[in-house]
Amino acid sequence: MCPHFHIPLQSGDDGILKKMHRPYSSRLFKELVLKINELLPDAAIGVDILVGFPGESTAAFERTCHIIEQLPVSYLHIFPFSPRKGTPAYHFPDKLPTDIVRQRCRIIREIGNLKRSVFYQKFIGRELEIIIEDRRGTPLGYRRGTTANYVPVLVKDSGTLSQSQEPVNITIEKVNNDLRVFGKSSALQT
Repeated sequence: MCPHFHIPLQSGDDGILKKMHRPYSSRLFKELVLKINELLPDAAIGVDILVGFPGESTAAFERTCHIIEQLPVSYLHIFPFSPRKGTPAYHFPDKLPTDIVRQRCRIIREIGNLKRSVFYQKFIGRELEIIIEDRRGTPLGYRRGTTANYVPVLVKDSGTLSQSQEPVNITIEKVNNDLRVFGKSSALQT
């Protein structure tokens, strides 16, 4: 079992959660995330956020930002609200203007990038196992792999790394400003 959790928060505002018919409160979500972090401090905790649900006030949005800023989450999946026929929310009043939803998505994305950076950086200097994946989207001379806790790592390929199901030990060396994580294969270290 991999130390990776993906949990839908949707909103940090209990009024919005109730309108969404979510069976939990922001307090329960917070307790769950803190418990996971206590038991598995290196686990990745991803969170779904739905921005711009009808009736989401500035205060409700700020509560969502606040809970995310407080918690040891690793990354965010952010979705702007879009009305879908056949759902109760399709007919809800108080829909937000598109420009406000976009602005709020941008704010949440910035918080998410900061959270991702903090999570990645805590592994600098540590040895982790990765599974090597294909070369698509990687810089020339590198291979991409992913750790059990969902950290994508670029590793310099001297021709010894191959895509297989066998883990490879690497040491995390740095995290760039664009959130690319670079590691070095332990087999190549002297």
